[in-house]
Amino acid sequence: MFVVDLDGTILITNEAVRALGGYQNLRGRVPALQFVAAEQRSVVEGYFRMAFAGDPADFETTIVCADGSSLPVAATLYPLRRNGRIVALGGRLRDLSMARLGEQWLIETEQRFRSLFDYHPDAVALIDRDGGVVLMNRAVSEVSHYSLEELALRPLDTFFADRERKILKEKIAHTLAGATTEFESMIVERGGAEKEVLVKTVPVYVESKVTGAYVIAKDISAQKAAERDAIEQSERIRSLYLVAASAGRTTAEQIQATLEAGKKLLSCSFAFIAEKEGNEMVQRYAAGESAFGVGHRRKLSESYLRHVLAQRDILAIDNLGVEPWQSDPARKDMTWTALVSTPIDVFGKLYGAVCFATEAPGGYHFRESDKDLVRLIAALCGSALERLTHEERLGTLAFYDGLTGLPNRVLFDDRATQTFVAARRHRQKFAILYVDLDHFKEVNDTHGHAGGDELLRVVAHRLLSIARESDTVARQGGDEFVVLQRFVSSSQDAMRLARRINESLRQPIALNDAVVTVSASIGLAIYPEDGTSTDELLVHADAALYKAKDQGRDCTVLFETLAK
Repeated sequence: MFVVDLDGTILITNEAVRALGGYQNLRGRVPALQFVAAEQRSVVEGYFRMAFAGDPADFETTIVCADGSSLPVAATLYPLRRNGRIVALGGRLRDLSMARLGEQWLIETEQRFRSLFDYHPDAVALIDRDGGVVLMNRAVSEVSHYSLEELALRPLDTFFADRERKILKEKIAHTLAGATTEFESMIVERGGAEKEVLVKTVPVYVESKVTGAYVIAKDISAQKAAERDAIEQSERIRSLYLVAASAGRTTAEQIQATLEAGKKLLSCSFAFIAEKEGNEMVQRYAAGESAFGVGHRRKLSESYLRHVLAQRDILAIDNLGVEPWQSDPARKDMTWTALVSTPIDVFGKLYGAVCFATEAPGGYHFRESDKDLVRLIAALCGSALERLTHEERLGTLAFYDGLTGLPNRVLFDDRATQTFVAARRHRQKFAILYVDLDHFKEVNDTHGHAGGDELLRVVAHRLLSIARESDTVARQGGDEFVVLQRFVSSSQDAMRLARRINESLRQPIALNDAVVTVSASIGLAIYPEDGTSTDELLVHADAALYKAKDQGRDCTVLFETLAK
């Protein structure tokens, strides 16, 4: 509290005012305006005149403290009267520094959240409890290709495909009840194209009440396309390996089948392999209809393949009707509209090239996965041309485990199917044993992956030494093996084999400078008692395996005992 006279000179200050400004030793007659920041003195002077005229004044200003710093304050001036006449002014000051800091923090926080909202890479919309859109960020425009002005005129659900709107409505209802949801959906872009998005709805709370929701849509179309491409590519590679590694075909027949498969997988019109002979390319193998058959010769200078051989890398031309390909010497008698080609090496030397071409109008867009497939075809055909070694290489890649040399899942499934057909026809029994090493992770952790790999090779060798020649021992992956026992008279035959497996695996195994012992849990299923298909038998053997683990490991469980 302070008092000033009619001249604006400070008469009295209390301890609180002196402490506020740091003027503990305030002495003499000092003008009150002296303590007001220079740029605000004229304004404060006006409030003094107002108070001297009889009207109290409340205002905010800045005072200068004793150390020269500035301090925001809330000030009150009111007239003091004696015998009805104003003889002085009373005043109060209140420190606003913490309030100003709070205000600044709120402003900055709002700006930070606004930046997060506006510049978030995902599309974000704020809706009220009635579903009306309150705010949208710029990413909504980028995802939908509508302008923000256009977006403001449309309800949120109209941006989603018709079939998705019911689900959206249900999810938003859950969110307005306080739940966070996440689901995949489809939005409709300008022009009608659909785009895959991952939608998350988050409740907005104000004073512990849900007042609306954030709807966040992440564009996952590229991710989904990549996933589909990966699945498609995996299937294409698998089918290609099955064709290329099929037994009973000559080298020429394998190459022909590979070209046919590649042509189909790439949706091309024509496929061929050409060998470089001097300055010519000689067509050795071909698939599809073309004016150029097997034995056709073409000058290297008039062949697109010269570019492939020169750069020793894949060449994909999506449109042969544009420059520089339109005026290339190879174009003069070609009806192709697009092609993809890559070199073939045989025994480490350049042999020629494999080429796939199409006559589809407008050309063809070759994806990176298509190029990878062509590279694989070149490798397969190059291996086939290496005569004797190609069968082992392709057979190993397609049907055998690279670590243990055992049949893999593909070859096991084929043999299991053959066994099932024969057993059903001749009313015979056979058994499937699922073998899983106990505590294999501890071996990896202690002896490293190299030690773990060596252990798997030893286990594979021991399983092969126990199984009969008519049986199949395969590696399913990781530390799991499966044994197909083709001929059994009863479950006891299979149980005896399982006991021999456990006894063999318990024998010490030398890993580098250490000796380890392992055991195995085994699940056993018998045809036809435990299943009427190979898939069912595998599932039941797997279930029995997990029961063996539950029983303490290092034991065998027969599936038929699970129901007892």
